[in-house]
Parts: sequence; structure tokens; C-alpha cells
Amino acid sequence: MIVVTAAGGPTGGAVVRGLWSRGLRVRALVGGSRDHPELTALSADVVATDLTDASAVEPALAGADALYLIWPNFDPRETAGATALLGAARRAGVGRVVYHSVLRPQARAMPHHAAKDRVEEALDASGLRWRVLQPCAYADNLDGSLAEAAVSGLLRSPWGSSGPSRWSTSGTWPTRRWCS
Repeated sequence: MIVVTAAGGPTGGAVVRGLWSRGLRVRALVGGSRDHPELTALSADVVATDLTDASAVEPALAGADALYLIWPNFDPRETAGATALLGAARRAGVGRVVYHSVLRPQARAMPHHAAKDRVEEALDASGLRWRVLQPCAYADNLDGSLAEAAVSGLLRSPWGSSGPSRWSTSGTWPTRRWCS
């Protein structure tokens, strides 16, 4: 069984769906108490818990072969909370951890990146078997901006840009290009 944290979010939900499609059992940890029919439809064992309370999460880790650790975006409690969950995973006998980090976590100019870098350092010292994934921004996060970009030639991005990027709409998708 694989435990997935932040399973009620877009990334966690995608991980649960991917594991389910491979026939794997999943325990989906979610924040809050609202129902998650999209997860129960996948036969996931949905557990509402507070990720910042490692003692509350530890029982949910019992019997887990693996932990897929996603921390909610931009949460200033990530370093302390995720590090505490690594300790709980070790105590619960979790076989391995996959940590969902971010591309270039050492970029200290972005505080949520710095927190992920510190969690990666904690993994090194955890005594657990682990892997780190460092994805960058997901293309589907731009879906809502593409129609405007096709008309205006400007792609507005919420990520650290000093302003919108100019986008050439000439040609077909493979020949479109980005320029500043």
C-alpha cells in the first residue's frame, strides 16, 4: 500500500489515479473533512489528517510500503512538517519515500523552493530509502492563459516573471516560439 499526502489536490489526485491505474492500493491523506468522491471512486482509503501533526499522521503510515510525500504549495510549515513526517515514516517502518520537490530547490529567492531544499537535506539524514522528483511548472497550469495569449501575444505567468512574455502566434504549435 502506498500513502499519498495532499491527495485532495491536483498533483496528489493525479498520483492516486496513476497508482490506481497500475492496480496499486492507495491510502490518500487529505486536509479537512470534506468528502473526496473522486478518490473513493478509485478505491482509495481516504484519511483526513493534518500534515503538520506527525503524531496524527503516523498511524496512517502503518503498513505502508511507500510514502509519496507532497506538501501543499507555498506552506511555510513545509520544512518542519515534512521533516517530522520523515521521522514518522521511519518509525512506522515505511519502506521508501518519494518526495515531490521542485526544480532547482536551492533557489533561495523563492522561499517555498528553499523549504523543499531543506527537506531534501533531511531525507539525506533520515535513514530512509528515498527518491526525489523535481518537476518544474506543469503545462496544464497555463491552460487558462492560452486563449488570451493567442489573441494578445502575451502569456501571463504567476511564477516569478518580471512581466508577461511575448508569444509568437505565427505557425502551428510546434513552430510557436517564446521570446522576451
